[in-house]
Amino acid sequence: MISPQEAERLVELYRYEMLDTVPDKALDDLVQLAAYICHAPFAVISLVDADRHWFKSKIGLSEPQTSRIITFCAHTILSDALFVVPDASVDDRFTDNPLVTGDPHIRFYCGAPLTTPEGRHIGTLGVIDREPRNLSPEQLDALRVLSRQVVSHLNLNGRYKELLTAVGARLRAEPALRASQAKFERLSDCTSAGLYIYSGERFRYANPAAVAITGYSLEELQSLTLWDLVHPDFHESLKTGLKALEAGDGTNSHLEFPIIRKDKAIRWLDFTAASIEFDGQSAWIGTAIDVTERKQADALNMAQRQVLEMISKNDPLREIMNTLIRSIEALSNGGVCTVLLVDRATQTLRHGAASTMPEAICRAVEGVPIGPTVGSCGTAAYRKEPVIVTDIANDPLWAPWTEARELVLSHGFKACTSVPIRDSHDDVLGTYAMYYAESRGPTAFELDLLKTSSHLLGIALESTRRDDALRATETSLQRTLTATKSGTWNWNIVTGEIWFDDAWLAGLGYSREDVPPHISSWERLVHSEDLPRMKKLIQTHFTGTRPIYECVNRLRKKDGTYRWNRGRSQVVERDAEGNPLRMTGVDTDIDEQIEEQESALRWDQVFRHAQFGLAYGRVADNVLMAVNEAFAGQRGYRVDELVGKPILPIYAPEVREEMMRRISEIDQSGHQVYESVHQRKDGTTFPVLMEVTVIKNAAGDPVSRVAYALDITDRKRNEEKLRLSEERFRLVADVTNDVLWDWDLITDAHWWSPNAREKFGHNPAKEPSIEAWSSRLHPGDRRRVLHHVDECLRSGEKAFFDEYRFLLADGSYGIFLDKGQVVRDTQGKPVRMIGAMIDVTTAKKAYATLERAYARLQRLGRELQRAEENERRRLSRELHDEFGQLLSALRLSLARVGGELKKHSGSKGSVLKRNLTVATTAVERLFLALRELVRGLRPAVLDELGLAAALESMAEDTREVSGLDCRVSVEPDHVAVRIGRELEGTLFRIAQELITNIVRHAEATSATIVLRYADGDLTLTVQDNGKGAKLSAFKGGYGLRGISERAELLGGRVELRSVRGKGTTVAVTIPVESRSKPPVRSDLLTTGTKSRKGRHGKTA
Repeated sequence: MISPQEAERLVELYRYEMLDTVPDKALDDLVQLAAYICHAPFAVISLVDADRHWFKSKIGLSEPQTSRIITFCAHTILSDALFVVPDASVDDRFTDNPLVTGDPHIRFYCGAPLTTPEGRHIGTLGVIDREPRNLSPEQLDALRVLSRQVVSHLNLNGRYKELLTAVGARLRAEPALRASQAKFERLSDCTSAGLYIYSGERFRYANPAAVAITGYSLEELQSLTLWDLVHPDFHESLKTGLKALEAGDGTNSHLEFPIIRKDKAIRWLDFTAASIEFDGQSAWIGTAIDVTERKQADALNMAQRQVLEMISKNDPLREIMNTLIRSIEALSNGGVCTVLLVDRATQTLRHGAASTMPEAICRAVEGVPIGPTVGSCGTAAYRKEPVIVTDIANDPLWAPWTEARELVLSHGFKACTSVPIRDSHDDVLGTYAMYYAESRGPTAFELDLLKTSSHLLGIALESTRRDDALRATETSLQRTLTATKSGTWNWNIVTGEIWFDDAWLAGLGYSREDVPPHISSWERLVHSEDLPRMKKLIQTHFTGTRPIYECVNRLRKKDGTYRWNRGRSQVVERDAEGNPLRMTGVDTDIDEQIEEQESALRWDQVFRHAQFGLAYGRVADNVLMAVNEAFAGQRGYRVDELVGKPILPIYAPEVREEMMRRISEIDQSGHQVYESVHQRKDGTTFPVLMEVTVIKNAAGDPVSRVAYALDITDRKRNEEKLRLSEERFRLVADVTNDVLWDWDLITDAHWWSPNAREKFGHNPAKEPSIEAWSSRLHPGDRRRVLHHVDECLRSGEKAFFDEYRFLLADGSYGIFLDKGQVVRDTQGKPVRMIGAMIDVTTAKKAYATLERAYARLQRLGRELQRAEENERRRLSRELHDEFGQLLSALRLSLARVGGELKKHSGSKGSVLKRNLTVATTAVERLFLALRELVRGLRPAVLDELGLAAALESMAEDTREVSGLDCRVSVEPDHVAVRIGRELEGTLFRIAQELITNIVRHAEATSATIVLRYADGDLTLTVQDNGKGAKLSAFKGGYGLRGISERAELLGGRVELRSVRGKGTTVAVTIPVESRSKPPVRSDLLTTGTKSRKGRHGKTA
């Protein structure tokens, strides 16, 4: 029973120096308290030595110690938990223990280990009794608490001894310490480095330089911990460094980390720490040098190098901007950066890049105009200088831009500094802005950051645009060559090697393998009649007589035909003596020139006879040089009446001044599409759509204009119709009781009809997203409805239909029926949903009231049926018992009278006999009528044997009386136990009525009666094979109407199917228990060739 950590435990025990010491009153009190709480005669504080248990305090025991081998405490210190022995005499571990078999005759023991802060169990606090027992949970908890108090007392005693030793040493060292401290203070006041002394993570001393670095006074510093100063992002790394330093790893005594000054500025410190003793305690002294400027310069240089490398590698502009923004935000004190780029066409600013700026703000600043009072960025671009706004809420530059200002403020930004991004020509390319969460201007370093960033972005933008222009030029050249069906070649005159580009080869139909790269290949392709002339022209060019080689010749295509070719080339490289070394040229396919000439003629015909208006005008004097017949005719002129005339008179007088300005814009832009108004010869006007293209000369000056004119009178008329339609829609939205909605699935924008505010108590149109709707769905409906919407959008369905509860402004929920239509684009992607929310709250409440009334009606109906059946049973019994007995007595009396009459003769006797015969016959008829009446009121078999037997009896009677083969089927057999008396009578009479109708009208030979129970419903089905009939023949009958009324009164329904020549089937379904909802109308009848939905949605 020795722990593996026994050696460490003994070291811990000896450190307390408590073995064999005098009694301690405080510990004696704790032992006394333990014995009192646990109602134990013995209590002891035992310290477990290597081979003994020494009792520091004890109650009831006389011995000062016991052997460790036999004690209970040896078991207690092996665990953190209490060690409890309820009865040692029956515990295998202690049955033969001398402390159990002999004095003090221990039966019960409970011990708590004395656990030091280091986790070592140095002894126990135990209570002992001579009787077997257990402690209550409260006593066990108290024993744990007292054991902790014992250890606390031992710790306090040890600290007291250490304190006495330290005080003595300090008194001896104080004179030297005061001299050393005075010297240290003089040195620390003179140094420019910050000196800190801290112990227990709190500052004990700071020199003036340290105070200046942090911005806190000495008193404020002494109230702070080290971690109050260190930037939160560096807590973990600094803790790791300090732990290594405490462990004696000298390599980590030099640390760099940022602190947050009192003014919230971030400063970097170069920190060196060493352990010392200060005021008699272990402490650390740290030397801090402010290296913020160096760190900032290093980080800025690194960011510059990274951005310049990305520019040199032609990385995408967006990646360059994002990289720079992330670097600058990391260097700034909480700034958030954005880049806006100038759109030269509109003279506005467009979103360029942003790292952590909210997307809503990025969208809001899209298209910011450039002007003198347009926030920070628009103004900076206008002034071409930095603009510093320290208070966005009140600065006049942001005042006109209200919506954007409120959005920026709502996201917590209070200040903004923006600098223009300029190119090498001092043109503004965009702006670089930094937003702050507090009202302040930029620090000097942040302003340098902004200027440096704008300069780097200027380089990146200019480089990107220059590369784009170069690529555009190359693309344009390639397109030009492609458009002109030209190909290039490069000839090494010395070696004879020649390179043809792909377009040159493709133009002739060859692959690169078909034409070896040598001048001889080219010569073989030239028409034999053209080759001598071409060689002569080339030699003339070589000598310099002709500066440009130009020749028209024929080249053989792969299919063997020849094409006409115009070649232009020039020697591009000569040696020192002027001999040609390299020649480059372009060959152009001119086969189509004749076709183009013919095509030009055809286009001239098109121009003249086109059905739409075409015009050609001169820029210099704004005169019409040519118009086609359609253009002239639409305006009521002949062609010759307009040619040579000014352009402006064809425009309506009210737009001519505007057209003078527009013509100037067209000449500058080169192309424009616009709407205007033209005037006919008779003075009437009509709207036109004009597309004008400017034709320029080689110098780039506009010389003429080509115009396409389209009469858009019909389109304008349609637009007016559309406007009226939209106005009509708005009026409908205003007056309808339904809430109309329109949801743009692309932008998440949503529109609600004006009555939404009246219906809901709030205006959902003012909320930023569709959550204005989804967040107000009832929690019990939300998941289902949103899933339904998602499924509708994913599955390709066109319509959405659902009913749900919707939160109103007063906290209540309304019930709405929502019908929506999905609008999809040409690829089938959903782009929009339009629909209406119909308030059915009142209708639902009314229906609930109807359900309650219907349930009450059913209860009353069943009570009525039950009362009717009881009355029928009573009448039947009374008629049978009372009147039957009277009639029986009367028949007996008549029989006796008849016997007496037989004794008499004569005419008088004959008359009496005839009267007696009539009376007897009447009594017999009365008997039969009474029997039928009793059977009609309530057949006896119905009361005695139940509905199934009554139906069998009725079927048997029907077979005997009418010859109709009538059969009965009951499913399941025990269905009768589920039928009450009121239902038995009703179902029997319904079956009786239907069989009677079959006998009278159906001309059937067989009939079937089926009684079936399923899903809580009883169904009586009567089917015949008779002649059948149209449904209209049944609707007016009183029998079927009476059956329907009886069924409905009990919450049931009647269904009838009839096919001419194939018989009729009538099914009567009645719930065994009453229903809360009205049944399906029983007068809805169908033929056998159709089906209809029953009450549960199933096909009947």
